[in-house]
Parts: sequence; C-alpha cells; structure tokens
Amino acid sequence: MKKNEIELVVKHHFKNVSKLFKKIIKEYPVNDIIELRNEIKKLRSFLHLLDMESSPGKVIQLSQKLKIFYGYTGVIKNLKLHSQHISRECDINAFHLPVSYLDKINREIGSWETDTLDFIEEDYNFLDDEEKIMKLLPEKLTKDYLKKFIKAKFDQLKAYLTFPVEDESLSSIR
Repeated sequence: MKKNEIELVVKHHFKNVSKLFKKIIKEYPVNDIIELRNEIKKLRSFLHLLDMESSPGKVIQLSQKLKIFYGYTGVIKNLKLHSQHISRECDINAFHLPVSYLDKINREIGSWETDTLDFIEEDYNFLDDEEKIMKLLPEKLTKDYLKKFIKAKFDQLKAYLTFPVEDESLSSIR
C-alpha cells in the first residue's frame, strides 16, 4: 500500500468520525454513538498497523483529545443502554419502573453530555488531529509488516486464551 492509499484510508475514517460527531453532539443517540466509537476503533487499529511501519521515534496514534472524547461517549452509551435495558426488562416482566433510579441515570447522562460538550467544542472538526497524523504516515505499508502485525495479534489472542476467561480478557480480545 502506497502513501496516497494510506492517506485515503485515514481521511476516510476522519471524515466519518467528523460526520458522526456532528450527528451525536446535539442529542447523543445510542446507535450513532456506537457507530462513532466503531469508526474510531477502526482508525485506531489502522494507525497501530501503520505505527509498526513508521520510522523510530515517530508514534502514530490518536490524539489525547480524541481518546478522552471516545471515553466520554462510551460512558454515555453505557448509561443509555443500561436505562433502555431496565425499561425493557420491567416492561417484559410486568415490573414497576424504578422511576427514581431511571431519573438518576438520566441526570447522570445529562451531566456526561454537558461535560463532553464542555470538553470538546460543538464546532470541533478533528482537522488538527488529522493533520498531525498525516505528517507521520509512512511512505508505504509492506506485506512483511502486515504479516508481522497479524502474527502479533494472533500471539496476543493465544495469550489471552491461555488464561481463564474474565470480563477484562473478553474486552481485550474484542
């Protein structure tokens, strides 16, 4: 893969992240948050692959701001899914809704949404992040490095599977 092809992949992911960011920053719909987080994961994985090919001293990774934003949206997603799960279970099992608990969750969601917006401005466009990464991209991505990356990931999976399966192991494997 040549540099221009690498640049296209990185630009594609940043374009999708930016588009999804504009959709979620107003209302934080769960499906769009999940899609945004998946897009960031894809970008992070691709950058990790490229980092193996880059020259020593250059580290290709997501910015701290994007990492923190990713974390904030993860908390919002989890709280919203938890609230939906409680409501659905109460409906299915004919239980009374724990209204005060759901109100508490909704207040916490609102607080996280406010903190997220305070942290990252509504008109943020990720251009600075993209420009910094574009300057660090390698000239090419060879098959040898791709094989090396895949072997390293398989070795990681093997190591996880030798231990008893726990929540942390499952999360790392995923």
